[in-house]
Amino acid sequence: MKNPYNILRYIVLAITVALCTNTDAAQNMVKAETAATLSAKADSAYNSKNYTEAADLYKTIIKEYGVSSDIYYNLGNTYFRMGKIAQSVLEYERALKIDPSNKDARINLDFVNTTLEDKPEDNSSILGKIHSEVIALMSPNAWAWTAFALFALIIGLIAIYLFLSNVTTRKVGFFGAMVLFIVLVYTTIVAYQSAAAIDNNDIAIVTTPSANLTPAPSAKTDKTDKIVPVHEGTRLVIIDSVNAASNDGAQLWYHVKVNNSTAAWIDASNVERI
Repeated sequence: MKNPYNILRYIVLAITVALCTNTDAAQNMVKAETAATLSAKADSAYNSKNYTEAADLYKTIIKEYGVSSDIYYNLGNTYFRMGKIAQSVLEYERALKIDPSNKDARINLDFVNTTLEDKPEDNSSILGKIHSEVIALMSPNAWAWTAFALFALIIGLIAIYLFLSNVTTRKVGFFGAMVLFIVLVYTTIVAYQSAAAIDNNDIAIVTTPSANLTPAPSAKTDKTDKIVPVHEGTRLVIIDSVNAASNDGAQLWYHVKVNNSTAAWIDASNVERI
C-alpha cells in the first residue's frame, strides 16, 4: 500500500505546477494586453499628429515588451513625420532586418532613400539582386517552414519510388524528389541567411547631419589625406573597430564600407548600428 503522505505530496505538487502554469499564462496574457494597449495609444497619438508622444510610446513597447517589425515600422513613420530622416532610415532597416517581407517598410525606406543627400547605390550583380529579392519574399520563420514542407514532400516522393510498382509513378517519385531536393538546398540557404541577418550587427546608419570618412582612425589628418564627407541616413557596413587615442581618451572608430566600395574610418559617435 502506498504511503498516504507520498500521495498527498504528489497531489500538492501537481496543484502547485498547475497554479504556476496558470500564473505564467495569465502574466503572458496581461503582458500582451499591456503591449496592445500601449500600441493603440501610440497609434492614436500618431493619428493625432502627437509624434513625440507616439515615438516615446513605441520606444517603451520595444524596451519593455521586445522588438517587432511592425513596431519598428511605426516608429520609422513617426520619425519621418518628425523630420528625423536618419532615425526613420534606421527604424525601417530594423523592421526589414527582422522581417525582410515587410513590404510597407521596404516601400517607405526606398522613398526616404530618394530624399537623402548620399543616394544609396546597389552594386550587386543581377543574380545577387534576384537572390536578395527572393529572401525578401518571406520572413525567416516562413522560409524555415517552407524548407520543412519540402523535406516532407521529398520523403513522400521517395516512398512512392520505393514502394509502388507502377513504373511511371515511380519515375515521377524519383525525378520529383531530385528536383525538390535542389529546391530544398536553395531554400535552406535562404532560410539560414534570412535568420542570420537578424543577428548581423555589422550594418550602421549615419545619424549626425554629416561626418567625415578618413583614411586612418584619427580626427587629425594631413592635407594630403583624402577626406570623404557622408551625410545623415547613409548606410555603412562595419568591417572592423578600434579604440584610438584622442585628447579625451580612447575613442571608438569603425572601419566601414560605403556602397560596398569605399573603405575608410569613421568616428563611431556619428553612427548607430541597426
